[in-house]
Amino acid sequence: MNTHLVVLTDENGFFGQTRKPWVSLDIGKVCRAVEQSGIPVRRFTFQDVGANAVDIRDSAVFYAFSQKENTRRYITDIVRHLSHGSNLLIPSYDLLLCHENKGYQELFRRQQGMPVLPSAYFVSGAGAEAMDIAFPVVVKTVDGSNGKGVFLAHTRAELRRIVRRMEPRMPLCTRIDLIRRRFFRRKKTYPEYPDYSNRTDYLQYREYVRLRKRFIVQEFVDGYSYDYRVLVIGDRYFVMRRGAFPGDFRASGTKMFDFDFQIPDGLLEFARSVYEKALAPLMSMDICPRDDGFVLFEFQALHFGTSALKKARGWYVRQGGSWRFLEGKADLEHCMGEALVGYLRTHGIASA
Repeated sequence: MNTHLVVLTDENGFFGQTRKPWVSLDIGKVCRAVEQSGIPVRRFTFQDVGANAVDIRDSAVFYAFSQKENTRRYITDIVRHLSHGSNLLIPSYDLLLCHENKGYQELFRRQQGMPVLPSAYFVSGAGAEAMDIAFPVVVKTVDGSNGKGVFLAHTRAELRRIVRRMEPRMPLCTRIDLIRRRFFRRKKTYPEYPDYSNRTDYLQYREYVRLRKRFIVQEFVDGYSYDYRVLVIGDRYFVMRRGAFPGDFRASGTKMFDFDFQIPDGLLEFARSVYEKALAPLMSMDICPRDDGFVLFEFQALHFGTSALKKARGWYVRQGGSWRFLEGKADLEHCMGEALVGYLRTHGIASA
């Protein structure tokens, strides 16, 4: 593999995110931090790859994510194409699939041996209702964020109602067509399909056009009104505590951030164990305490919220087998550049 880094952005050099998903990183600053280590950087856009204007081979490729659905699908196609051959993708293709997809996160965590709560991934309510799990349970749509698409079901009947409410409503034209098929179709026969009946065809078609929502069902962790957001960038660990509103179990999206608290024993080691299994230079984790330790709720390997870094008084580093707090204000892009350099060097890519 060549000793250089390729950076892929959207048009106009957009690389999310900083303050909000629509606010770009200063990717030039990230690139300069890498170049200062002696590693050359080449910049292209996803459109350059899609238009066959550039052929990327034998390269380390650091690429942008997006929360815009069609853009994310386009990026997924491009990154999948680049995953063939000898390119080193940063993050990996699997971690791209985990982005804004809690369902694939569950599968990835099992594969990597990360700590998981009892949970399952569904697209059918019937499967969820038959799941062997103690109630209450948390139900999450795969693409929800900031506490949206997250529900608490205390019984199987409540789980059934939640799953039904999550299903998207059929378009008006589809509902009209279903009425037509049920009540106003003339009787049909097909010699090559002697078992055909209008009613059976209607029922099969109704099931076929039914819109479904992917979701996960997860064990509920009771007794805590907060969780921890741990942001890892290279060897720096930034931590904040997120509170929930009274009577609610969701800390995500409340903006109730706390940076003045005692780090509980074991939190950083737990975060480190997860981070090392992800095999990525950057990671954001939502971690909840419980009686026997900690549990990982969700994670992202890029395009995550940055409040844990921007608002923190400093960060933690592991030195000599123990954790040390370093006070100061960190620069996001410079930290990312340094994290990339460390990651590249562990993969044998260093200054020429």
